[in-house]
Amino acid sequence: MARIEGVPTTIVTGPLGVGKTTALLDLFRHRPEGERWAVLVNELGEVGIDGAVLDAEGGYAVREIPGGCICCTAGLSLQLHLTRLLEEERPDRLLVEPTGMATLPSLLDMLRKPWLAGAVDLRATITLVDAARFLRPEEEQPDAWLTQVEAADVLVLNKADLATPAQREAFEARARALYPPKLVVAQTTQGRLDPAWLELRPPQERMARTHDHDHDHDHDHDHDLGTATAGWIFAPTVRFAWDRLVQTLGDLSLPSEALPAGILRLKGIFHTDRAWVLVQGDGERLDFQPTRHRRDSRVDWIAPEMPAPDWAAVEAALRRAVIEEG
Repeated sequence: MARIEGVPTTIVTGPLGVGKTTALLDLFRHRPEGERWAVLVNELGEVGIDGAVLDAEGGYAVREIPGGCICCTAGLSLQLHLTRLLEEERPDRLLVEPTGMATLPSLLDMLRKPWLAGAVDLRATITLVDAARFLRPEEEQPDAWLTQVEAADVLVLNKADLATPAQREAFEARARALYPPKLVVAQTTQGRLDPAWLELRPPQERMARTHDHDHDHDHDHDHDLGTATAGWIFAPTVRFAWDRLVQTLGDLSLPSEALPAGILRLKGIFHTDRAWVLVQGDGERLDFQPTRHRRDSRVDWIAPEMPAPDWAAVEAALRRAVIEEG
């Protein structure tokens, strides 16, 4: 049998009861004629309900991993179920619905392992939320829920018709303030998802400059200097050496040949050989925290416009901290 390669794969996740199965059924109705789709479903209980519902629709390959969280179950179990599904059904597209308790970073890391990376073409992760739960204070949210929101590439308010106008507006404001910015922030009802979201993927370039000088003279300043901004995006398989990265970012936070006036702000996410980390700095200190984000590594800088920053030198320094490009 020919090797399975590059099956477009999308994770559709969210808390229990948010409407993930309904969303999958709606996506299936947009399946192009002649394509075969498959879904890998995970249920908390010993008897899988979602699989039975999906399979009853007919025409779709459904495989379940019952009895526990898909990302907490042994990796070999996931590999076995997924490999069999791909080899036996040979789908044109794969959708994965983990339980609402799934730890997404573990699942995403697993799907990028060498033994799966060639078989699946991992696309943007879609997370569904409801307004009431999303708008609770962060300290009242379960860690698993925060993980699903933070790791999402596409963040969708489902059951928007049940939310008040104020809740919908608050969702938009909070969702669009998240860092890194989501690829898509949207609202829907009855689990209707845009099929185009299945084609979204992280940036494919190893390193891409996102923007350059940003002159802002439209509001009052207490000084005459403007600001210069720049940013870079790395593929999720790019990894940085932790020690080198900490040293590099520390050096680039202070006045140097690359940044003669230092920085005003630094914000980034990096995949290191120790962990994925969120980094924030203001020129006086750097703060490193764990992050659940998995879409890509990225960093954004704001520096005084004069003396002019040498962004090429900044990029070269970042490159020297990379140890693996996947």
